[in-house]
Amino acid sequence: MSSLELKIIDDAGERVARIDTAHTSIGRGPDNDIVLLNNHVSRKHAAIQQAGTDFVIRDVGSASGTFVDGEEVHDDRVLKPGSRIALGGALIQVGLDETRRPPLQVLAGRGVVRIGAAEFTLPPKEFLGLLALAGRNGNVVSRDDFARAVWPEHKGEVSDEMIDQVIRRIRELVERAGTKDWYYVRTRRGRGFWCYDCQLLDERKIRQPRSTLRNP
Repeated sequence: MSSLELKIIDDAGERVARIDTAHTSIGRGPDNDIVLLNNHVSRKHAAIQQAGTDFVIRDVGSASGTFVDGEEVHDDRVLKPGSRIALGGALIQVGLDETRRPPLQVLAGRGVVRIGAAEFTLPPKEFLGLLALAGRNGNVVSRDDFARAVWPEHKGEVSDEMIDQVIRRIRELVERAGTKDWYYVRTRRGRGFWCYDCQLLDERKIRQPRSTLRNP
């Protein structure tokens, strides 16, 4: 029987697991084969099953969904080396060839976003949106609250299409900095948006990076 090596990142930190059984349950509940310590993970969240020589993952009715490389899983999804699985506020990487990404830092006073040594700017509306997400410490921002933060002049009374367009643009600009958008800016079905590993910082207390990347 084949085996699968996983790097797990949750509130407990990083650890490595190897699975070689036909069925592996994943969730927050202690009766799962892989227990994820994060309040956004459902008690029964997902399952990995062996299908021939492949391993596939499926969501088992979680509240926040299961995502593989940024795409939500609706049916069985084959896992490949390097695949990144997002479950609530936890991450699982297939294989061990990459390290955890640096946090996304928002420097409000300068209107700058930082990921590692890279800095970049966002247009005004997109920056207000990211500022609203980063300021919630990983908690969900409802669509209404997001709209009020981005369009205070309209008291948040804007269309869903305008909200989705700003979220889409934030993800595109974050991706330009060299990271996959889904890692940071995520959608919580039926509730709103949230930012994983995002920090709102007072830039006066931080040393400046030696190299920068700026978007026009």
